[in-house]
Amino acid sequence: MAASKKKPFVFFFLAIVVVSVFMFVLEWQKRRVPSLTVAANKGIGSLFTLDGRLVAVYQDGRTCAWDWNVPEIKQADFVAGSGRAIPLTESSFAAISRNEDRRLLSIYDLNTGKKIKDLTAGWEDQDIYLQNSNGYTMPIVVRRNPERDNTVEYEFVVVNLDAELLRPPVTVKLDAKTQTLRDYAVSDAGMLYAVGADNEKARLLAVDLNTGQTLWSQRWADTKELTTVTVSVDRQTVWVGDRDGQLLAVAAADGHLLKKVSLLKPGEKRTVSNDYSVLNLVVSSDGRRLGCTIAPIAYVADAETGDVTHRFS
Repeated sequence: MAASKKKPFVFFFLAIVVVSVFMFVLEWQKRRVPSLTVAANKGIGSLFTLDGRLVAVYQDGRTCAWDWNVPEIKQADFVAGSGRAIPLTESSFAAISRNEDRRLLSIYDLNTGKKIKDLTAGWEDQDIYLQNSNGYTMPIVVRRNPERDNTVEYEFVVVNLDAELLRPPVTVKLDAKTQTLRDYAVSDAGMLYAVGADNEKARLLAVDLNTGQTLWSQRWADTKELTTVTVSVDRQTVWVGDRDGQLLAVAAADGHLLKKVSLLKPGEKRTVSNDYSVLNLVVSSDGRRLGCTIAPIAYVADAETGDVTHRFS
């Protein structure tokens, strides 16, 4: 009789122990995920990995960095020219800054927070962006000139950091009424791939930045506007995303379509935004995975098949 009275107490005690252990594990897991809080930030303009560090350059130029292995301690906090920034080699990065009517390509040292040099990148009436190849070996300045006579002109300029000069621009002209350019990627060999639309249908353009020649231009009448692009590590495949939640694999040599896969589950809907545009397409450093977003979900896909392996809300 005494033993039976003890059983409820034992079960109650065990339940308290289990719950306590569970709560401890939860709290321990929370502590393992560091909070990289930056007070009063203006929104991220650029985000990249450089020299083993996660670097965030905010839209107002504020730059913060954390070591991936010891992320609890902020290793850098200083102001660069703007949030339009790209990683370079070693511990330096470039950002667009302003000097009166000129736009400058300013180089910064991440370790010291000091500006190393300035190069003239363009002028006040030009909208200027930066891009770099997967291996950080081919930085380029992208200049969008003001629209004239229904024509939009883009200038792609390779930057020679050693010689501290910009090569003559490679120009791409678009019909402002019918053509768009949404994104571009550069291979380490200097091949530019630009995506957008022609009469609202998908267009992919390949240009050799070393010679200025257009290698090929592909249009797909059964595909909506292309929104994002990246190049595989082996430079054999160009991956692009469209406005229908699809990834397209294209042969880099001639632009023929290799495959088309959907990132969406059957019947998946965006009830609020109704926007299925694929954005932020990147390839992992080992070339095995693709990462991208269709707001508000991030996707990881196999870089060989395009099949989705993970989804993150």
